[in-house]
Amino acid sequence: AHRRVMMRTVEKIRESSPDRTIINDGLDIATSIVDEMVHTRVGQSVHTYLPWEVSHYRANWVDAKSDFPTPEWPANRRDGKGKINRDTLEALYAPWGWLVSQGVGVHAGEAGGYIRTPHDVFLRWMADTLDILKSYNIGCALWNFRGDFGILDCKREGVAYEDWHGHKLDRKLLTLLQYH
Repeated sequence: AHRRVMMRTVEKIRESSPDRTIINDGLDIATSIVDEMVHTRVGQSVHTYLPWEVSHYRANWVDAKSDFPTPEWPANRRDGKGKINRDTLEALYAPWGWLVSQGVGVHAGEAGGYIRTPHDVFLRWMADTLDILKSYNIGCALWNFRGDFGILDCKREGVAYEDWHGHKLDRKLLTLLQYH
């Protein structure tokens, strides 16, 4: 059903705008590639929120029971069976890198970490995530520029904010994004 709907949608878009860039979110909350769309000229978008325990610590729409442990990076698995680390992320993003090698455009359309994740943990996890994406030539966009996931006015504790035209700038995050 997904393939049928998506192919019909692509067909209709291309009828009126044949050169328009089309990007489809991945499956499973944009964590899995859409295999049936690989043969099309449709780009795909991944979200960089895994593990949720790091990216969405105390976010009420994900950690509703507030039972996520205080995040670390590398992170302990919630089931107690090992660590989630850079190797875990490498395996997660490898299919997206494969898509790029097939000529499919890929971008991380949602990236970042919620303001409750400790800054040092967030920066280490984000650095690994961005390194991996860069190795596959995949760019990313923060969930927002200004606010709970952004580089401006995010209100994350433990950040040495810099005044930037009346806004609070997370210079370390900005530098990380500029490097990658």
